[in-house]
Amino acid sequence: MAGIKWLSCLCAVMILLSSSAALAEWDPRTFAKALKAAEEDYVAGNFAEAGIKYAQLTGVLKEALASSAVPEAQQERASEALLVIGYQLARCHQQTKDCQSAADVYSELLATTGLTDGLMVKFTVRAAEARVCMAENAVKAGDAQLARAHLDTVSQLLSGVVGIPLDEVLSEELAADLETVQNETLAKQETLDAQRKGLLVASTEELIRSKECVGAETALTKLPGEDIDQAELTRLRGELDVACPPRVRRTRHDLCRAGRGWARWGAAADGRCSGDRRRWRH
Repeated sequence: MAGIKWLSCLCAVMILLSSSAALAEWDPRTFAKALKAAEEDYVAGNFAEAGIKYAQLTGVLKEALASSAVPEAQQERASEALLVIGYQLARCHQQTKDCQSAADVYSELLATTGLTDGLMVKFTVRAAEARVCMAENAVKAGDAQLARAHLDTVSQLLSGVVGIPLDEVLSEELAADLETVQNETLAKQETLDAQRKGLLVASTEELIRSKECVGAETALTKLPGEDIDQAELTRLRGELDVACPPRVRRTRHDLCRAGRGWARWGAAADGRCSGDRRRWRH
């Protein structure tokens, strides 16, 4: 609820803007009324509707700032308001499970110059939370590589806030909330990484069972770079050697080159190099 309290203050700011509005195109009172409606939707749990309203408000305020419709004396406050609305928009995306859109909004917010430590931490922790959500979706889809990309981003994000005492840059309530979010994000990251590795191992096992020897060999050579446990690698290597003995995994081309004298021994003559490939499957 800390974000909602923040928005309540924002409404007061927008009313303040109305007292010095210079251009007819910019109507702060109408803006503040629309903002209040978005806040009410959010509090009521109508996150999809609230998200639409926040997105519209973001566009209006950006345009007003870009066109200097907001009086110069109030532009700093309006810019702060834009960050608040952007944050609420991202939270709506998260509540509706639109993790990608949430991550995009947080990235835009984090690119803002002059962020306070408090805002930077707040946006970063939530951005990491959104990325974990994306990693969850990737794992569910069986895409281990995409999951790793998202989890790597989570690590990069959270490394930027390590050592920053939350209670010194945020209110007590907000610091407690974000600490919980951060801890939950780290726990999910660890779980998802284990699931990601499980996907890679399972896909390699399937190649071995199907005796897709070349594919299994290729997959197995990539696993050390995925931080797969050494015992697991040894097990898979043993299963591969049983299902696809090394002599089977050698290509016909390798067999013909290896001895240099295959032709002299009749290999070419009996078709082992030039004949039916199926003769080398077993």
